Amino acid sequence: MNSAVQGFFNGGVKIVPDCEKISIRLDKVFHPDLSVMYDSHKKDHRILNIGYHEVPDKPQKEVIPVTGPET
Repeated sequence: MNSAVQGFFNGGVKIVPDCEKISIRLDKVFHPDLSVMYDSHKKDHRILNIGYHEVPDKPQKEVIPVTGPET
């Protein structure tokens, strides 16, 4: 994997100067706050889980969950 691709997974990459970074998160351990309400085996719930982890780390940043087609 080249360094530009690795950057997406390790902190993000600036696509446009003077803008925020874009990053890719594939999975995180299911947060205990969500495990009561959500099923960790459902893809949509795992996406919400990643967002739930990201927002407290960067409360001033916008987190936009994006998903791709089923494979």
